Amino acid sequence: MSSAFFVARHSAFKSSFYGLYFAGSRLAGQSFALADDPVTYYRIKANATTRAFEAAWPNGPLAAAMSALIAGDVYKDLAEVRNVLAHRIAPGFEHRLTLGAVEKEYELAWRGQSLATLIPTTLHTAEEALASLWQAAADFFAPQPA
Repeated sequence: MSSAFFVARHSAFKSSFYGLYFAGSRLAGQSFALADDPVTYYRIKANATTRAFEAAWPNGPLAAAMSALIAGDVYKDLAEVRNVLAHRIAPGFEHRLTLGAVEKEYELAWRGQSLATLIPTTLHTAEEALASLWQAAADFFAPQPA
């Protein structure tokens, strides 16, 4: 359950950047060379999308929003947790077992925060980060008044 949550959240970011790359390629194809070569589609990631937008529209607010998002802790932490869980490796995870008089409690934690609190916190911050990215994209692609 927890691995599916983090994989899906990270995928939402990756898909957003992938889609924005192709949308940008329709407006400024020369800066989005990967869009013309299906063999290189796998290289379209957050960094490639950000660089392409920066090349096509230097100092643009959408490129700045992308750059801020991939440099921020939300994106980095989400990617790290996703990689650990998706690949079934466990460095960094804390396994806690509390023995009580009547029952045992097991808790899985990451960086001192239990998954029970990490998941809703991550959901909230990821939604905010994606909303910010998509608002910048909506503003960028909105029709301009004549």
